Amino acid sequence: MQIASITTSGQGEYEYATEEDYLEQTLDFVIQKEGFETKNISYEIDKAEIKSDILLNELEKGTKEKTRIFGIIRNSKNRDPAKAASITLSIEGTQIAAITSDEMGRYEYTAEEDYTGQTLDYVIQKEGFIRKDISHEIDRFEIKSDILMDEIEIKIKGKICDETDSPLDNASISFSIGNSTINLNSDKEGSFSFNIGQQFLNQIIGYEANKEGFKIKSGKLKLIEDLRCINLSEPIPDPVPNPDRWKKIAAVGIVLTGVAIVLFAIQTSIPTPAASPANNPPESFIDSINPSPGLQGQSVTFIGHGDDLDSGDSITEYKWESNIDGYLSDQKTFSTSSLTSGLHKITLQVKDSHEQWSSEITENLRVKIYLHEDFESGMPENWLVGPTYESAYYKVIKEPESENHVLLGHGHAHINPNIGQEWDDYSFQVNIKLLKDQIEQEPGCNLIIRQRKSERYFIEISFDTVSISRSYEDYSIILIENKATIPYNEWNKVKVVCKGNLIKVFVNDDVNPVIKYTDNDNPLKNGRIDLETWDDQVYYDDILVEELD
Repeated sequence: MQIASITTSGQGEYEYATEEDYLEQTLDFVIQKEGFETKNISYEIDKAEIKSDILLNELEKGTKEKTRIFGIIRNSKNRDPAKAASITLSIEGTQIAAITSDEMGRYEYTAEEDYTGQTLDYVIQKEGFIRKDISHEIDRFEIKSDILMDEIEIKIKGKICDETDSPLDNASISFSIGNSTINLNSDKEGSFSFNIGQQFLNQIIGYEANKEGFKIKSGKLKLIEDLRCINLSEPIPDPVPNPDRWKKIAAVGIVLTGVAIVLFAIQTSIPTPAASPANNPPESFIDSINPSPGLQGQSVTFIGHGDDLDSGDSITEYKWESNIDGYLSDQKTFSTSSLTSGLHKITLQVKDSHEQWSSEITENLRVKIYLHEDFESGMPENWLVGPTYESAYYKVIKEPESENHVLLGHGHAHINPNIGQEWDDYSFQVNIKLLKDQIEQEPGCNLIIRQRKSERYFIEISFDTVSISRSYEDYSIILIENKATIPYNEWNKVKVVCKGNLIKVFVNDDVNPVIKYTDNDNPLKNGRIDLETWDDQVYYDDILVEELD
């Protein structure tokens, strides 16, 4: 909300006194002057008087300020990043750029001209999503638009029938698709229908159909828009044995001298009932484990089924187990987010109605240690703040001129997730924006890895330098440092990889590390992460920690 529009004096001074108390709220400056780059600054109000001396960068003669267009593209259903989306940018109908969103759904383009006052048109396209067209009136030099895309949904139709293709009403059928199960009942025409995302079309999925008086049918099929008729068969009734053991049989004898009729009472030969065929054990099938590999704390869905070739038999029980976590479930389909990290050997057995178990079928599942936080749900409950100094704090805010939530570090303070003490080899990635709005301010932060009670490594991030240091109980030493470019007031991606005694640091999209160090002096081999902000302000976002293979 704009509260004032003021102009500097001949000495470059400005002043504004408000009528309200804005303590602990965010103050946004937008400073513009012809011939200079526009300056955008955010400031957390923590005192009654705010003095900010601001430096403007002069444009070269004859040049105009460039227009920066950026943001994040997300799936409207679950707010996941929409990577590899195609974005076409046009000004007044003339295309100026064609770009693609990255793995985190981000896009960015800096124009060579000043387009203020003109209309910017976006066309965003991605396979499986509805095309998005947006127009935006350019009224500033930085335009941030976070865009939501809607998935294309396909209607799937099918029928449940008997063996002669006659429709069966009120039959139940369930489909295991992705991480969910869809349960349906057929109508009086035997029909059913449901909608799914286009990405599931032509995938092989599991199903189970059932109706009273018919055998349960389960299996796998290709998901197409018009499913074929799914046929159920009635059980074959057992033969009824003949209770009569005796029959009177008339035998006729013909002789030359006369006709004689002789009656015999004989015992008929009762056929020995055929021995019941031996019951065959059922077979078990693991249809899918998704996602695989999985990430610790993430929900993993298991889908399986069983088949039995014996007439009249059905699958009555399932048994899923892990060699790490033991017994998992007795359901055909289930999900769990409590798997321990490591390489799991997953086994499935099924039991038939003759109480006979199948052989085990196995599949491997790798579960990696994992932490992912984008702060869209506020401050995580299991994160600890401290120690802090003077008026320092951390809190989650909306980034100015954006709907994106970020973690703001203000003043000298630490924050860390209360997990990961046992982590050994892992990568630690975070997006950082160093906020600079005063001439004397030099913002920066430390990314801490393998944190222990009294020892740790910390990666120092500043405007032009990256260094790796090691802290002991009562002192620290710089192990190595190198020059790097991390611009102020811009998002920069920093990734730290620690494997064994080797530490590597990557900045933005560089394929080569800006710095790496091998510690051969009793190296630290495990420990959690920590963020340490210096005496200034830093934004943090999209933190990702993954175990290394």
